[in-house]
Amino acid sequence: MANASVGRGAAATRVLWQGLVRVRPVQRVLSTSTDQPAPAAEPAARRKQTYRSLIAAAADSLSKSRARGATWGQATQEAVISYRQGKMDDAFKQFLDHALATPKYDLVNGFKSSIEQSLQMTTLQKLREMMPWSKQDPNKLELENQKRIIDNMSPLDLLFPLKINAARKRTIALAAGTISGAVSKLIRHFAQARAIHDFVHARKRWNKPMPNDTKELFELMRVAPSTRGYELMVEANQKRHQKRRRIVNHQRNHFKRGH
Repeated sequence: MANASVGRGAAATRVLWQGLVRVRPVQRVLSTSTDQPAPAAEPAARRKQTYRSLIAAAADSLSKSRARGATWGQATQEAVISYRQGKMDDAFKQFLDHALATPKYDLVNGFKSSIEQSLQMTTLQKLREMMPWSKQDPNKLELENQKRIIDNMSPLDLLFPLKINAARKRTIALAAGTISGAVSKLIRHFAQARAIHDFVHARKRWNKPMPNDTKELFELMRVAPSTRGYELMVEANQKRHQKRRRIVNHQRNHFKRGH
């Protein structure tokens, strides 16, 4: 029984390590500056300190779960969740620091530079991607696709991205080797990111407390109708309802014709 318990403990520890290594840094494409150059990669000392604190928190969660009577599988799952939540909290804190330090936000120096910062990998991530059994990360592929789209935009498109029409979107998508829907998605993400940036600066001017996580941020934006974020949410809901009405009307006409 003792050997079996030790075997289960070693297996659970291996699963925990695999889960921790598999987690990529969570960095929202939401911040950086226009007046100043993009910030350099996170210093190695701070990255190492953050990693150690998150590992310590995960190990503490694992020991507490085992003391509570949870199985090795449940304890490992809770430890991995704790690690991921810590990474998200750290990324959100970095976003707030960058947003509060920069007065403006645009497509080149704000959105694109944050994409490039998110694409920077640690030595362990580069080594893992070199392995023959590694798979392409869909998040990384999407960021690279967005970067190509921005590189193929004209200076006028970069200056007024929200005014790009459907024909221009198709031209940009053809030059970037993608579809026009990806261009529309990038512009929508940029509008949302700029709305969040403006909302955070507005709360700073009003001397109001900052949100602690992403959920609280969007809840504050939802109850603040004067912000651009609320207007974007209302517009998205209207478009969703319009699309649903078109589908319903099409189905109704389809059945009326007797098909």
